[in-house]
This record gives sequence, C-alpha cells and structure tokens, in this order.
Amino acid sequence: MGKMMDKRKMMIRGAAIFVVCAAIVVAVRAIKRKRRPRISYGPMHERDRQRIEYLNSKIWQCDVTCRNMLRFERAPFFNLCNILRDRKLLEDSVHLNVEQQVAMFLHTVGHNVRNRVVATNFGRSFSTISIYFKRVLHAIGELRNEYIRPPSSETPEKIAGNPRFDPYFKDCIGAIDGTHVRASVPKDMEDAFRGRKTYATQNVMAAVDFDLRFTYVLAGWEGSAHDACVLADALARERGLQVPEGKYYLVDAGYGAKRGFLPPFRNVRYHLNEWGSNPVQNAEELFNLRHSSLRVTIERAFGSLKRRFKILDDATPFFTFLVQVDIVVACCVLHNYALSQGIDEFIIPEVTWSTQPIRTQSQQARDHRDMVNGMDSVETTDTTVTGASKSTKGGVVAWTNSMSTMHLGFLANLVARGARTSSGFKTCHYNQCAKFLNDHFKLSLTGEQCSNHLKKWRKIWGRFVQLKNLSGALWDEDTSTIRLSDEHYAGHCANNKSDIPFLNNPIEHYRAMETIFGSTTASGKYAKSGNDPFSIDVEDESEMQTSPNVGESSAKAPPKKKAKLVHIEDDPLVTTLKDGFKMMADAIAKSGVDDDALPDNLWDALAALKGFDEDHVAHYYAHLVDNPKTAKAFMTLKLESKLVWLGSLLDMAGPRWKKGEDGKDFSALAAASPMSSIVAELQSSLKCSALLATLSSQGGDAVLGVNPQQATLLNRAAFGRSLENAGAEEHWFQLGAEEVFYLYHALKCISVCKSEGETRVSEGELWDHLCSASESFPEMYKAYAHLRSKNWVVRSGLQYGTDFVAYRHHPALVHSEFAVVVVPEGAEFGGRCGRLKVWSDLLCALRASGSVAKTLLVLTVSSSTCELRSPDCLELLVVHERTITRWIAQQCREQRCKPSREKANKEDQGHTRETVVLNYWGVILGFTVLSSLLVYKLRF
Repeated sequence: MGKMMDKRKMMIRGAAIFVVCAAIVVAVRAIKRKRRPRISYGPMHERDRQRIEYLNSKIWQCDVTCRNMLRFERAPFFNLCNILRDRKLLEDSVHLNVEQQVAMFLHTVGHNVRNRVVATNFGRSFSTISIYFKRVLHAIGELRNEYIRPPSSETPEKIAGNPRFDPYFKDCIGAIDGTHVRASVPKDMEDAFRGRKTYATQNVMAAVDFDLRFTYVLAGWEGSAHDACVLADALARERGLQVPEGKYYLVDAGYGAKRGFLPPFRNVRYHLNEWGSNPVQNAEELFNLRHSSLRVTIERAFGSLKRRFKILDDATPFFTFLVQVDIVVACCVLHNYALSQGIDEFIIPEVTWSTQPIRTQSQQARDHRDMVNGMDSVETTDTTVTGASKSTKGGVVAWTNSMSTMHLGFLANLVARGARTSSGFKTCHYNQCAKFLNDHFKLSLTGEQCSNHLKKWRKIWGRFVQLKNLSGALWDEDTSTIRLSDEHYAGHCANNKSDIPFLNNPIEHYRAMETIFGSTTASGKYAKSGNDPFSIDVEDESEMQTSPNVGESSAKAPPKKKAKLVHIEDDPLVTTLKDGFKMMADAIAKSGVDDDALPDNLWDALAALKGFDEDHVAHYYAHLVDNPKTAKAFMTLKLESKLVWLGSLLDMAGPRWKKGEDGKDFSALAAASPMSSIVAELQSSLKCSALLATLSSQGGDAVLGVNPQQATLLNRAAFGRSLENAGAEEHWFQLGAEEVFYLYHALKCISVCKSEGETRVSEGELWDHLCSASESFPEMYKAYAHLRSKNWVVRSGLQYGTDFVAYRHHPALVHSEFAVVVVPEGAEFGGRCGRLKVWSDLLCALRASGSVAKTLLVLTVSSSTCELRSPDCLELLVVHERTITRWIAQQCREQRCKPSREKANKEDQGHTRETVVLNYWGVILGFTVLSSLLVYKLRF
C-alpha cells in the first residue's frame, strides 16, 4: 500500500508541472491575441423596427384593436405590465420588453392560437414564445393571493336593502358551482376525464361573490368527478375553502344541504328559463325563484371568463395537463384584475327578471311568510327527497362478504377478458352478474341491485385513492395496506373516524377493485386551488421543455428541427492540451485504483441465481471475495453462463434443461416466466374466485373445480393432476394432501369442505383430518413447503423409492435433479425417526438416486419442544438440507492444485500493473517537454 501511495504522489507532481506549463502557454497566447483589432456589431434596427411597427399599428393603435387582440383595453393592459415590472415578476430583455411578453401571453389565451401563429405575428421564434409564455404564466400566478381573496363577511350590496333578498339571504356571501373545461390527456387517462361531455374535461369548482369576483378556485379534477366530491376536497385541503361561522354559500341541488351551503328544493321549478309567464304557485317555488336569481351570479362569472379567454371555451388545449390547470387559475386572476379596472364588454350584464314585478301589500306579506318557512324547511326537505330517491325496485339486499367477493370477481374477470367498460358496465353485464350470483346463492337479484352495490365499492375506491396519496403514508404492495406511523394514525383517525378501516389494515378486495376502477375513477391528484403555487418554475429550464410526464397532452407535438451543423476546425493548441489533461487524469485514476476492490452488487447478482441453496451461494460469495479478479470476470457473464460457472465451482451441476426441436434449451423461457410469478398469478386468480375444494372420503386427497384460465395456471405451477372427465367450461383437479394444505394454509387462496354441500372446515379441522389420514403428514408437509418456498416444483417420488422428486422449474422445461428423503428427528415423531440410520440404507438410497441421474437430498425436520396437534407447530419445525454425493479421488487432487496456480497468477498481475504505471509516467514527462517547446515557439 505504501508503494502505491508513493507512485500516486509522483503522478500528482507531474500533473502539477504539466498544468503550470499549460497555463504559461495559454497566457502567452492571450497576450498575442490582444493586439488584434476587434469587430464591432451594430444593433438589428430593421427587425426591431418591424416588431414595434406591428405592435403600434395592430395592437396598441386604439382601445378597440387592443381589446380585440389582447382582450384588454390599453389602460388596463399597461397597468398590468407596470405591476409585473414593479414587483420584479417580469423584466425587460435586450430585444423583448415586458409589454411584448404579456401581449404574446394574452393573445394566446384570449384566442387559443398555437405558438407558431403567435410567433409569426410577433416576429419571434417558437422557442421564444414557449419560454416567455410560461414566464408570464408564472408571474400572473404570483398575483393569485392578491386578486383571489375570501369574500367579505358584510351583507353584500346586492342583498342589503332589496326586499326580495333581505333579510332572507343576509348571511349569504356568494355562490358556488362547477364548470367543465376541455382537457387534453394521455389515452390511458381519458376514461377518468370523460364525464357528462363526449370529450375529456377537467372539473373546475369556483366560488364568487355578487360582484362576479372569484373568491376561491379549485381546478384539475377529472371530468367524471361529482361536484360534491370536488367540494369535499376543497373543504379538506390545508388552505382550502373556508366558510365563516354563520355564513353560507348558495349551491345547486347536486351539492346537498350541509352547514355553510344552501341548496334549492328538489323536484321544484328552479332555473329562470323554466318559469316563462307562469306565476309562483307555492312557498317552495318562491324560494327557488329567488335562490336562482341570486345564484345566477356564478353562471355570469363563468360566462364572462370563457367569453374573454377562448382557451377555456371548449377549445382543445395543446399544453401539458399541469400547465392547463395553471392556465385556468391564471385566467381567474386576470378576470378579477379586469373587474378592478372597470366593466368592459366581456362582462355579461345582469338581467333583472320577475314573473310579477308589481306586488300588493298583502302579496308581499304572504311572500315574506313563505320565504321564512322555506328557509326553515329547505334542509329537511332536501334530506327527505334525497332519501326517497335512493329507493330501488328490487328492495333491500343484505350483501354478505362472499356475495361481494363473487360480485367484484365476476366484474373484474369481465374487464380482464377485454370487455369495453370505458364508459361503465352495460346493463347486460349487470344482468349476467345477477344471474351468476342467483345461480350460486339461490337468490333473486336484479341487474339494478348489482349496479347499486358497485357504486358502494366505487365510493370506497375513491376514498382509498385519496388516502393512498396522503402525506406520510406508505403503500405495502404485498399486503395491500396503507401504513401510517402510530402518531400520524392517531391524529388522522381522531378527525376522520370513517377512514379507520382503510388505514393499517389490508384493503378488502383491492385487486378486483384495481382491475375494475383502476383507470376510470377520478382521484383529484392533479387538482390545484388558487392558494397553491404553480407547477412551473422559470428557473428550471428542464420544466420549460415539453416533457413526457404523467399529465402530458395526448396531442402529438411536432418533431423538433435539427440545428444546422457547421464544421469548425479544432485549435491545435486546445486539442493538445485537452488530450494531455485526459491522459494525465487517466494515469492518476489508474494509479489510485485498488485492483482488489469488489464489483458493486456482487451479492445481489448471486442471490438472483435461482436453484441454489443459500448456504452454497454464501460459500461461493466468500470464494469471490478472496479472488476479486474472478469476481469481476463473473459479473461480466450472461445469466446462463453464471449458472453453469456457479454449478461447476460448487461441484454441483446447474439445472439440466430440456431442449426443443431447434436444439436450444428452455433456460431463456424459464427466465422469462419464473415460477414465483406463476404462483403469484395463480394465488390472485383463486382468491378472486373463492373456490371450494372437496376432500375425498378416504385419504387426504381433494378435488377442486376451476375455470379454463385457472386450469392453465395450475398446470403451469405444477399443482395437482387434471382429471380426464373434465368439461369444456369447468376443469377438475385432484390435489394431494400436501398440495391441499399448501394452497389453504400458505397461499390462503382456497377453502375446503369434507363433502359437497357441507360447510367449510376450519384450519384445525383440516389439519386433524390430514394427520389422521397419514401419520407422517406434519414432517412431509414441512419439507414440501420448504421446497416450494425455493420456487421448486415438488412431485411424488414413489417410483424412485423416495418421498419427493424436486424440479427447479416446470417438469416440461427441466429434468428432475433431486431425489428427496425426509428424515424426522425428535421425540414427537415417535418411531418415524429411524430412517437412514444404517449405512446400508444410506448406500441403497444413494445408489438408487444415482442410477436415475438424481442427487440425493436429505431434509431433516427437527424440533426440540413441539406438539404436532395443530398447524401452529409448523413455525417451530426446522428443516436442514444435506446433499449426499459420492467421493471421487481425481476431483480432490485437482482442488489441491488450485491455490498454487492462483498465487502465480497474482504475481504476474502485480508485475504488469507496475509496468503500466511506469508507462503513464513516461507519457506525462513527454507532454511536459512538448508544452515547453510550444511556449518557446509562441514567445519567439
């Protein structure tokens, strides 16, 4: 180690000399170049003149032209530019001032024109338009807290003193509603964004006061989301919608009656165009008429917003979805700014309308009495009507857990088989599901009842998706559990008791719900309110480019033009110095490299090799640690070569793959579909179907009926034996005792009954039945489960005189390699502990396995203190593996010669390394001499 450090110091000193020489050469060259005259460039007057002429003649010529082009008159426009400039949100550049930047942005959102159109009009490049659009968007977003503010708690001027509304609505501070803005999203997300419209939209919820100013905005929810769901999200946000105590907003009937929100009566005339010349008939109609006359304010606000900014008015956007959400909030900010500058032609005027403009004194007294009664009963009436609307023709159904499992499993299988459910399940699908459940449970369900039950699970899935995105929550994919820390869990559940079943508990029917609702349910993960910062960061240039993120538009962007390449001759001095520095850096790096360093991820590469015991892999890992050169060579091999190398060095052959007609083995096919993934797929399929296996009257075998898809999985996973009398729609499999209990106990994917029509047996009853059928069942099952945990296939070994025969993959792909003998040890096993105690028994077993080209694998199942009366004993049983092979003298002599050869190889490698270091030292000295000659040439 000390010798290596000395050489490294010499390298560094040589590098310092070279750097000093290079600095001298560069300095001399810079002094000589200063004597050359510089070339001065004049301003680009003509291009700037044309741009200014276009702005003066086409945009700022008059208020009408400016309003048509930028949707603002000149005074409000220049005031906005001054605000952005004074607050350092935008700055003038060399050829683009703030007015031009804002004008390009307003022209884009005001007319929904593409960047190429704006670039042509303003004489700019596409990239310039894109960059400054996002900078202006970010700058306007910084004004959101100033222009989107909560409403005043005072009685609005529109209500105060107006006998139609005062004092009935004196505590009303505004109106809330939602509108749909067209969205452009990837194809795999369109189902969630397509709601009542035929195209993808985002659901935008807003609150306005009676001066048409937006006081709260929440954009980005999927178009399929219900308005009540969006309102719940707005109330649950940290800086969400706040309703002052004693105040309320006017909402439509879709939001429902709750504290702080006042809806109209259901099933009563409401919208102004429904009245015509018909007068008010009762108190409910009078209340709805005045409620609609006030709540029409939000319709005017949405209409004015889309009237000014055509990018929101059913126009297909061409930005990424995150930018689309920011544009909605920015347009609301500009709308409020426009109102602060006065009313213009884009604001929809208010129309005063009444069915009976002249009311007598007695009629006014009756109206007052009806309004008071209507305000007191609107919440009760809404609740009653809502409850009545939920009744169904089929009556009430008590859904059990097994019914829900089969209901969701049936619909999930429809989706998995390719049924088109992008717009929801059809009536025929629900009818098929009802018939399936009726045949199995002897019920009389209808398709409508199945549809209503699915709504319950859709609501559960929506809440689950929101909790999955909860801050600080961890998702456990194996158990389908949302995990929170104890402190976080207690704090969250204290305020949200309805979320207790979904946190720190496995989600029931998660896989089926994921298949059904995975891509069609609104989650609101892109939603953003007016209080949240924009997603665009002007300092991050990577965000300024169109990137393929989650919210990218489905419209395909045009390919970027390639820049013209101009060949520039390399400077000889720069090239010489560059090559010298590179070689010098390589020499220093090589001198400091430790040749004995192990490659990264060595243990992970060894653990990924299936078919070897962990003890064997650990033994070979220790061998590679002692031989770093061998470890580096091992990491460069392919997977098949690693398997062969590892098997040979462990005196153990790799998997003996079968070969196809082309002469190639099936190792690649086995690597593409490992046994672990096949068993996991089988487990998921059997769980969704809730299958029931029937035990045979004698012995521990069982019969299981499955569908064709599950029959294929059972064959691929090598479970059971297919019966010949199986039908086309249903297949029957005969499972052995160990296989039945493994599917029931380890995989937990089937249930078991003693005979057809009887109730299911418990785990303890099944254990007692199998132990009574075979006294040696506990140790046999423990050995079977041990081999299955290694992703091996286990078959009966009666024909070879052993307990099992083990394969490292499916028997169709690989030959059987191990003849397994199970040997129990312990007083609990009684007289079964005498196996292989005599040398003749061991020799016979060894010769029998060798005659059929199999390795004898002895599994010793032992336990110190354990009773075998229940399945709990399986955790206390320990399995030890012993591979028994014949001793060969020739192999022993070859292993003794290995250390001497390895020592000679190490000495040769050390001599080569010293030669390489000296060669690099000579290269550095050569470059030092060359640098000195260059300095002399430039100086004289």
